[in-house]
Amino acid sequence: MSQDSEFVYSEHAGDKSYAELLAQFADAILQTKAKLQILHRHQQIAQLQRQVHQLKGAGGGYGFPGLTMAARNVEIACKSNDAAAIEQTLNDLITYIDRLRF
Repeated sequence: MSQDSEFVYSEHAGDKSYAELLAQFADAILQTKAKLQILHRHQQIAQLQRQVHQLKGAGGGYGFPGLTMAARNVEIACKSNDAAAIEQTLNDLITYIDRLRF
């Protein structure tokens, strides 16, 4: 199995005190993923940048440092207004989100 297809678990997965928070995040991340795709489709780059900035912070808090890094890459691409980089880094972020397990 390649690294890109392996599941990603929270660093807090075994901590019962995070169980409810992770369950809430699991529900929210699906909505966030859809919102990111809509913002990109409609070329709303400033809003996309704000959304990934928020996701960047959430990633670390919920024990997904890889999510933080993937969101950071999209944020950087948005700041540079590089359409190709935005598309590539957003695709990478969506792929990462699809690998998350709670």
